[in-house]
Amino acid sequence: MNQTIYYLSAYLIFAAIVIGAFDYFYDLFLHTYLPRMEKYKNIKFHLPIMGEIYRGRELLNGFFIDPKMILTNLPEYKFYTALIFELMQFHRTMGTGIKKILPEIRQNLIKDLQFEQKVFSEISSSLAQFLIVTFVTWAFIFLSSSILDLPIKLYYSLAVISLQLTGAMVFSVLLKNIKRKIFSPFYSSFSEIYIFSVLYEVGLPLNDALDRSNILQGDLVAVPKLANLAERVLKLIDRLRQTGVPIGVEVGEIKQELWHLLDQDFTKFTKLLQMAKFFTLSFFYLPAYFLYLVSIFKFFMEQ
Repeated sequence: MNQTIYYLSAYLIFAAIVIGAFDYFYDLFLHTYLPRMEKYKNIKFHLPIMGEIYRGRELLNGFFIDPKMILTNLPEYKFYTALIFELMQFHRTMGTGIKKILPEIRQNLIKDLQFEQKVFSEISSSLAQFLIVTFVTWAFIFLSSSILDLPIKLYYSLAVISLQLTGAMVFSVLLKNIKRKIFSPFYSSFSEIYIFSVLYEVGLPLNDALDRSNILQGDLVAVPKLANLAERVLKLIDRLRQTGVPIGVEVGEIKQELWHLLDQDFTKFTKLLQMAKFFTLSFFYLPAYFLYLVSIFKFFMEQ
């Protein structure tokens, strides 16, 4: 009995140390080491979830620090890269001044990256919990097998691995669908209103700015929860056509309201993410752990 308590205590201490070490080296590798490894730049740009943030940072630290850098080297980040290419094209072919509009794009890119970092933090914490539960399960399997001198049967091992891998895949699918359903309309709407306002500000004819931004047919006017903002945008464009009165201030206010709605839906995203995590843990990871407990009880009953 005392020996069992000793091994169990050692196991818990070891698990706590490994979990703490995992958290430390995870942050060290992902946020400190990997971004500095120039030869692995292409790899980090294609990482799931975090790759998009790296591309946004590269765009921010590249073009917006040195606008003369070769445009072909700009990483693709949402609609920002395409917008920059279009503005530079207008600047070369039409002599359009863009210096006044670049600071606004930079500030919104910074805000966009801050939001994506919040989303990534929520997702990475969930994934870290799955990894920790997986480690604890297998550590318990090997430790209990060693202490009690139990054979690790291939059938149960494959069942545990299958449940854990299936759980990871199910969570990835749920995460992708939740993220797309909540945030995609906002990303499209931001693209439409920013492209329209920027192109109009630099002197492009109104109809061309409307066509290039797709603001009259896109998600901003099609998504029901954005109906109030869409109505205001349409009225402002109609006023601009009839009177020529500038709409820059009002469009700026609509952008701020769009960011506010996005922040509100981030709360909804975190709740749905917690539900998806609870579902995955309850139906895949914990059953994998209990499955091995059942194998232990079955072994002793057969003795």
